[in-house]
Amino acid sequence: MVDYYEVLGVQRHASPEDIKKAYRKQALKWHPDKNPENKEEAERKFKQVAEVLGYFRFGTLATHRPL
Repeated sequence: MVDYYEVLGVQRHASPEDIKKAYRKQALKWHPDKNPENKEEAERKFKQVAEVLGYFRFGTLATHRPL
């Protein structure tokens, strides 16, 4: 199981604002256009980061941590 907090590099008690900032940072870091030398890994990581955002917005944590 993926630890969504670990993917973003934030603590479990991170504020919604910290989660948003971490998402943006990771999304930019792993965007495939920014990583042409390792596009496959970048695509995989970028999709994982996008999945994390969906989890925080619409998943179990959405009731606890609105973004």
